[in-house]
Amino acid sequence: KRQLQKMQWYIKVLVILGDFITKRLVMKLYGCMEGTVNMDVIIPEPDVFYKMEELEAIQVFPVICLFHGKTHTSTDWVKKTSLERYAMENQIAVVMPCIEYSTLETKHERMDVFAEEAVRTAELYLPLSLKKEERFAAGVAEGACGVMQWGLQSPNEFGTVIGISADRVEEQESEKCRETYQRLKQADAEIPDLIEYKDGQAADQWGYWDKTLENVFETLPLKRNLYHNW
Repeated sequence: KRQLQKMQWYIKVLVILGDFITKRLVMKLYGCMEGTVNMDVIIPEPDVFYKMEELEAIQVFPVICLFHGKTHTSTDWVKKTSLERYAMENQIAVVMPCIEYSTLETKHERMDVFAEEAVRTAELYLPLSLKKEERFAAGVAEGACGVMQWGLQSPNEFGTVIGISADRVEEQESEKCRETYQRLKQADAEIPDLIEYKDGQAADQWGYWDKTLENVFETLPLKRNLYHNW
């Protein structure tokens, strides 16, 4: 209950803009991306799919971190897909940092370094599970390559890493990551499971990604509508 109250307090303090479900937080980072970073988050709320007492019983939510590509923003996930519905149906929190790829390139920083710092900051404010099997990371295009690298750099961070359309922009880098995952899995190393989706340069990019996201949530080991109240 304290965790839920803490989350509600910080949401009130940090919300800059957002609709009924998705909230935008403005965070101060002090590492590789020193400065202000926007982050969109989805947390199952009372009066949407669940009652307050049901959410208090959960205390912490499984979480998936979503990373956009170089030509997108974190808000595109909400505007162009049914992500909010998928998150509510599966009782999962969604963390979507807004990544300034040009700044990362200028500072010669890896995306996984920024991502880890952003997620650690979010954990201070939101009731997110710290169990590896309840933590997932996914990305599209450049974001897909980033989460694949993150899974290798921090093997105990996530249970599953999902790369979507990594071959669209960085085929050599994604192939290198794929081979590393395969080699380590064969050696029984403790690394996340890797799921990949290749779009073959689909004409309707966001339409494909929306259907892929739906499939991702159906594939992950999540409790779908635990309370059956809708």
